[in-house]
Amino acid sequence: MSRREHSAHCRARKAPNLRDPKQSRLTGHKAPTNAPTAVKLATVTSACECQARLSAELDENQCVVRGFASDRRRGKTRSAPAHTIEPKAESFQIAWACSLCGRNTVRSFDAGGLAFIEQAPRS
Repeated sequence: MSRREHSAHCRARKAPNLRDPKQSRLTGHKAPTNAPTAVKLATVTSACECQARLSAELDENQCVVRGFASDRRRGKTRSAPAHTIEPKAESFQIAWACSLCGRNTVRSFDAGGLAFIEQAPRS
């Protein structure tokens, strides 16, 4: 394929409509319409050494969906990266990177103590 043919081929491809939320920004393909309407999440909390409240939302597979840190003194909440260590085990750990003090915090949790609540998916 020559350079001219390649340019014509690229121009002929239809660009995705980025304003349409049903189309993926990366591929231009339509998103599946059978997406779940509700998701079961459990929230676990722990305290960091800087007295911030570390929280993580877990899905049914005990994988972290969202981690955040709350500063009780200032009333601010920030995103705090978190991940699960050995999520399939009965006793698993969650590690956070506290966004307020920079410490890495690891805490152990028991899978039997999780209470899942059905919530609407975040957009």
